[in-house]
Amino acid sequence: NSFCTLLVRNEMRRATRLAALQHGLRRAIVDCPQKKMTKRDPRFNQVTGADVAAWREIVGAQNVVEDPSGVEAFNYDWFKDYKGDGSVALTPTSTEQVAAIVRHCNERRLAVVPQGGNTGFVGGAVPVFDEAGIS
Repeated sequence: NSFCTLLVRNEMRRATRLAALQHGLRRAIVDCPQKKMTKRDPRFNQVTGADVAAWREIVGAQNVVEDPSGVEAFNYDWFKDYKGDGSVALTPTSTEQVAAIVRHCNERRLAVVPQGGNTGFVGGAVPVFDEAGIS
């Protein structure tokens, strides 16, 4: 069973790479390719120290990851093909906390990147700029 899973995963990875190459996109672990193709949307504000302090109030300091070595795991996709530039990751423990984080981000016009298991194949859960990662 695990052999079949490995086979399927490798085939999906190969197909994803092939599709990317066919569209002229080159994946590089050094930088997120979406960032090269996209400019930061000026409608969104950048994360500030006040935002981080507000998130600490919402989820507790232990659930606000700012240490670069801790945030690194949130800045890569499953296969380590995409690397983002997020500087903070939030790990709420309740739906109320998630709602409060999203409410704060909406009021401040901050972009967010929701992350589940970060197991996608196309880098959609990788923060391209300084979006707050919510996992």
